[in-house]
Amino acid sequence: DDRCTWQWVCLDHLGLGPREQPAWFAAPSGTLFAAAFSGLFVSRDRGCSFSRQSFFDGTGAADLAVGQGALFVTSSKFGVMNGLAVSMDDGQTFSWTALRENDAFFNSVKVSPSRPQRVYVSSWYLDPRRARLSVSDDRGQSFAAIDVPVGLAPGTVFLVHAVSTSDPDLVFASITDDAAIPVRSSLLRSVDGGRTFSVVLQADGRATQLQLAKEVG
Repeated sequence: DDRCTWQWVCLDHLGLGPREQPAWFAAPSGTLFAAAFSGLFVSRDRGCSFSRQSFFDGTGAADLAVGQGALFVTSSKFGVMNGLAVSMDDGQTFSWTALRENDAFFNSVKVSPSRPQRVYVSSWYLDPRRARLSVSDDRGQSFAAIDVPVGLAPGTVFLVHAVSTSDPDLVFASITDDAAIPVRSSLLRSVDGGRTFSVVLQADGRATQLQLAKEVG
């Protein structure tokens, strides 16, 4: 009712592990998704009940995004083959895209609002240290891999946060140094579709979310 009233959703029946904090996503259809280390949970009745999408039982789910009817889900669990999966039927069925490999944590996926066929996926790994942005211009059918230079910013955890609402090449990401005391993050900006990044901000704390206001005019 246009945010006039709210209600709590009980999470006890989802089957989440201790201290799990799922990533929530509401699809244009109204379907509610919860991506968690233990799997992907789906509700088609406004959160009254959830079912587990068995496709992600072995990998868990990390992040979700939608573009032109395609629902993308990443996985980021240690010790398994992670990657990017896609559904064309509102999460009823999934299949893996070509973006899948061992020794990589695929932690975020973003779709360009102004060019929905442009898909950005971030991944990283500890040993060997790697921060990589995978970019697709055909709605996830193929990807080009761009490795972020190791010396650009301290840290290992690489995360793509947002794409400009009007420019598909303007991308924001971050690198977080978990080994620092306190934890320190660097905010990155790219104006060429992720081919190069510049550091625009460094601050203590973990970078978790960046929201861009809709550009007018």
